[in-house]
Amino acid sequence: MPRRSRAPALGWTFALLLVAYTGCIHHGLGGTEMGLITKPWQPTGFLRETEWVDALLEHWRLGIFIFSVPAAFGLLIICITTRSAVARTIGSCSLTCVALMAFYGLSPALRIWEFFHWRASIVILVTGLALGSTLTAPLLAERAFSPRPRAWALLYIPVFVAVTSIIRNATGTDGTLFLNFSPWPAIPVIGLEIGAFAICGVLFGLALGLAGAGLTPKWGWGRSIAFILGTIFPLLWFKSRFSQTSPAIDLSIIATGAASMFLLALTRAPDRQQEYIRRAAFLFLGALFVIAPLFLGRALADGDYATTRHIRAQAIIDALAGFYSDEDAYPENLKELTEGDYLESLPAPRIGFDFYYAIGWLKEPEFEYRNLGPSYVLEFSSTAWVMCSYNPPWVLDEDEDPEDFDPDDLTGAWNCPDDRPDLW
Repeated sequence: MPRRSRAPALGWTFALLLVAYTGCIHHGLGGTEMGLITKPWQPTGFLRETEWVDALLEHWRLGIFIFSVPAAFGLLIICITTRSAVARTIGSCSLTCVALMAFYGLSPALRIWEFFHWRASIVILVTGLALGSTLTAPLLAERAFSPRPRAWALLYIPVFVAVTSIIRNATGTDGTLFLNFSPWPAIPVIGLEIGAFAICGVLFGLALGLAGAGLTPKWGWGRSIAFILGTIFPLLWFKSRFSQTSPAIDLSIIATGAASMFLLALTRAPDRQQEYIRRAAFLFLGALFVIAPLFLGRALADGDYATTRHIRAQAIIDALAGFYSDEDAYPENLKELTEGDYLESLPAPRIGFDFYYAIGWLKEPEFEYRNLGPSYVLEFSSTAWVMCSYNPPWVLDEDEDPEDFDPDDLTGAWNCPDDRPDLW
């Protein structure tokens, strides 16, 4: 009994030590803003002033490995000494945060940290938390389905709303939008729609492989095929979103799936099939909990884009055309459209959840309009790094031949596609 009581305490001790270690790496490797440090929480870069760390700037990949080893060791101790999903999640998040901090603190990307300073710190921290939590999502899912899951359900709701909001509200072209900590949306793009999305593919693949193995009574072709499909599925999952990837990325995804499948297939449970199915269920549920807000946020963002691009912007374009037909000139600003009864009210781009504007957390976005004399530019920001602009048809003089102009100039043109562009 005493030994059992000390083990969880040891795991939690290492979890707290990893939090402190993460803070030390943040302060020690983080970039300073022109050498100015005005807040206690701002990174100072003191580790980079030591000789051995300075030498790692030429071998930054080795440096990432060196700084990540203590975090990985701490996570291993946590996993051995306690079954707490929270403690393991803290360890996992610490590891991912340390790896990201080492990358941005030692690699040529250090300039990004120095330039954006506290914004870069927030992006790295939130991205690390997103990746670390996704890695332990099956453990959290198992805890959520424990006999007393009510508190976990209440915790999941704000996380769900936050993740959906980040994807639907952050953009690289409008600094006033909520949770837009950097000049481009690193958190929703790198942390969520690439990092967490890819990890979910691995989790779904592992669930597929273990479920197939659990439904196969004996080791044979059926179980082998299940494991192979589970290993390949993460690559197919990633390719469904990002079709153009390098062979190195493809091989790394397959290797990750194969290694994970091998480790999860190891069990001392008396009923191996039942254990496989149990593990597959929580892997699937964990991935589902993560992917649900990602898909919802992206679907809402796509809907916002379509509504703004095809309905609200088109209403302004039609009103501007009517104004030009009557006045033989475009208005100096969009307010003249409402004053002249061309529009009852000016529509606004639809970006994000309206309740953020209602409670005053956000300034409601507006269409940007510039009068160019015989033409104009109408622009609006969308999520990710999308910035759409529209130019009206060129009005020909009596002596101008339509064949001398590009057809797009005579019909008006958007610089963005009908549907919201993919990440790449």
